[in-house]
Amino acid sequence: MVKITKPGEVYSEEIEDDENEDDNQVDSEEDDNTLAVIERANQQQGPRQVSVPSQKQFEGIPKYMRSLLSFEDFKRVCELINLAAERKRLILEAPVERLGPNARVSLAMWKTQQTDDVNNLTFVTEDDVTAELENEKSLKLSDVKAALQCLRNLDFVRVSPYQHVNRYVFLK
Repeated sequence: MVKITKPGEVYSEEIEDDENEDDNQVDSEEDDNTLAVIERANQQQGPRQVSVPSQKQFEGIPKYMRSLLSFEDFKRVCELINLAAERKRLILEAPVERLGPNARVSLAMWKTQQTDDVNNLTFVTEDDVTAELENEKSLKLSDVKAALQCLRNLDFVRVSPYQHVNRYVFLK
């Protein structure tokens, strides 16, 4: 039996044990089909976090982009991006009545940014990430912008413009 959860959550599977061997063969075929459906569904949702590129991948970025920030700063910005995405996911999945006023404003803004082209995909905007910059004193807005462009160059994110906001959709 397949249990489908809320959007943004990973699909799970429950398998019942049967003692009849013939039933197990049929169940095995059904399980293979079920696993394929679950895998396709998870691929359609996309990754929940952006992968942190390796040093080798970072060095593959053109020098004019890479020279704007160090690899350590790049990794820290990737962690900030993941923090912003996780914060956003928690607010989107929380019951509205449990949210504070600031979270409700963010929720309303994010729901307007959720369109068909990014449905069920994880994305952040520059504003989402810069909100996390308050806790990271050594990074600047220019570091965030440079890191987002480097991730775009590596095909870890794609830009999906919406009105006057660039949404950075996670690909890897």
